[in-house]
Amino acid sequence: MKKINLLLLLIILFGLQQAFPQAINYHYDNNGNRDTRNVATLKQTTGDTTHPSPPGEREVLTETLGELTITVSPNPTRGEVNVAISNLPEEARVESALYNPAGVLLSASPLQVNGSGTINLATQPSGIYYLKLKAGGKQSVWKIIKE
Repeated sequence: MKKINLLLLLIILFGLQQAFPQAINYHYDNNGNRDTRNVATLKQTTGDTTHPSPPGEREVLTETLGELTITVSPNPTRGEVNVAISNLPEEARVESALYNPAGVLLSASPLQVNGSGTINLATQPSGIYYLKLKAGGKQSVWKIIKE
């Protein structure tokens, strides 16, 4: 009887995991200590996924990193990704680096002094890319999908 109950519990837990998938991102300080943990519930797609989402359904991703607020949009993208960082100190520089899934650096460039900029993926093939942003002694990594 205990084996059946355990099996039913595992089936229920697996079903809940499929119904509510999550992505967990951790951010660390310079000493390697975790300072924030972000849990994002992922959206599930149903039906025909061969057609891209209408522009109104593209996500605007926002994250608070200390006193900084980072916004990345649209995601998924067909070409350009806009990055904006608010509450950025005047003397702070913002560096961006774009990587492919194998970890190969595709491009690296500073953003404008006001913390805004555009990352161009138009020449890259469709797939998943990682955007690393460094600002004010903190860093954040974003998963970008190019359609």
